[in-house]
Amino acid sequence: MITAAASDFHLILNPDLDMASDALTEGLRYLQQHAAVVAVSPTDAVAAMRTGGRPPRKVSWSATNDAGKTWPLRPDASTRDIPNPDSSVAMIRLQDGSLLMACNPIEQGRNRLQLFRSTDDGATWTPSRTIAASADATQEYSYPALVQSRTGRVHLGFTWQRKAICLCTFSPEWLAAPDDGTAAMEFDPAKVLAPAAEVKP
Repeated sequence: MITAAASDFHLILNPDLDMASDALTEGLRYLQQHAAVVAVSPTDAVAAMRTGGRPPRKVSWSATNDAGKTWPLRPDASTRDIPNPDSSVAMIRLQDGSLLMACNPIEQGRNRLQLFRSTDDGATWTPSRTIAASADATQEYSYPALVQSRTGRVHLGFTWQRKAICLCTFSPEWLAAPDDGTAAMEFDPAKVLAPAAEVKP
């Protein structure tokens, strides 16, 4: 258990893996800029990130196959076919091996928050469940964070209007069900500043 820390990251090192002398430095530098990094093997990892305002307005992508020493953004594979308004992206590897991403899949605004799944380490993505959506472009559901518990439930936290933190928790079965376009969460501004809104399908 970690009871206190003054750092931004908690790294667990594998003593059986040989690393380049600057792998940790390069890895930390990259994590400071792009937090949505997922390891897919002892030496391979993928990263989804915001665009920094540069076109095309899609989720940017990078990968490493040398334990984090280099993270090339190749022109032929630097984005995924998911719109992004230059907003934060969250991504984790689920217990079944698939990748789960939470993002704002629109080119302008942050008034839609949706989940996407990948079964090929991020090469292709399939839309999954819609968490929150509004026709009002001034609404904002942003800065998502994802984690899966030991029991298999997935937890998603995000901000609403940068005024409150909301929490969704859902099962893998709910995640796998077809998305009917209906948002999983409804927001009443009069109530949202009460304890965190929560949906438990």
